[in-house]
Amino acid sequence: MHGNLSIRGVSLPVDLDVDVNGIAKDPYGNTKAGLTILTRINRKDFGLNFHVLNEAGNLLAGDEVRIEAEVQLARQTTA
Repeated sequence: MHGNLSIRGVSLPVDLDVDVNGIAKDPYGNTKAGLTILTRINRKDFGLNFHVLNEAGNLLAGDEVRIEAEVQLARQTTA
């Protein structure tokens, strides 16, 4: 899936890897789909340049951020 991601006023195109985990009906007859969505971004591309060090002086936030979402979609029926 392709789209734009906006963080702190910066909008950039991103590619999302989407896996469909299954489509089924729930006990009430509603059709639902389960998806896993993954992408990686570089936080500096969005102007997030702050650095946090722990007591040992190690960097706590790397430049690459992995975004993962488990999503459930429900088909909306009209009456």
